[in-house]
Amino acid sequence: MFIPTIHVMEQLRLWKCVKKPLDWGFGFFNYERYTSEIKSAQESFKDKIVIRKGVEVDYQHVFEEETSPLKMFARTRQGR
Repeated sequence: MFIPTIHVMEQLRLWKCVKKPLDWGFGFFNYERYTSEIKSAQESFKDKIVIRKGVEVDYQHVFEEETSPLKMFARTRQGR
């Protein structure tokens, strides 16, 4: 039996863009809410579709130390 799969991605901005001080995406990501919504959809459609979640992280080399995988995970879990 074939069950289609969909991947849901959210963008995580860890810093304000210097050229866009009013960057609406900064500080918007909420890990708990995102996970809750995905889990709800997974339960609602569990026999019809596989739903996977992912996060796209902006990369800027000047923030390489701050964006190490472990630090990013800790920061998103704290709602930052």
